[in-house]
Amino acid sequence: MGDVFGTPGVGKTIKSTLCEKPKKHALFTHDLLRLATNAGIKLEEQTEEWLDEISTFNINARYDNYKQDFHNRCTREFAVMWTERIERIRLWLIKIL
Repeated sequence: MGDVFGTPGVGKTIKSTLCEKPKKHALFTHDLLRLATNAGIKLEEQTEEWLDEISTFNINARYDNYKQDFHNRCTREFAVMWTERIERIRLWLIKIL
């Protein structure tokens, strides 16, 4: 469940920017907003909010005390909505990088 809704794809895309542009190691974090900011990626407010929310998916899916609550939130509609948002962000990142 750690690969919830493709979050690793967004994280790896952002981390590749960190390694490529300033030629430094990516931060050891799942905080996508922090990674994007550190990579110097200019974000709209909505994208910042989405990255912040997406970052919680890794935490919620990984730790037992959060799993049940997260499981309850993961309706089909929730999954479809976030899968679409993550794909939009991923494609946008590929385009700007």
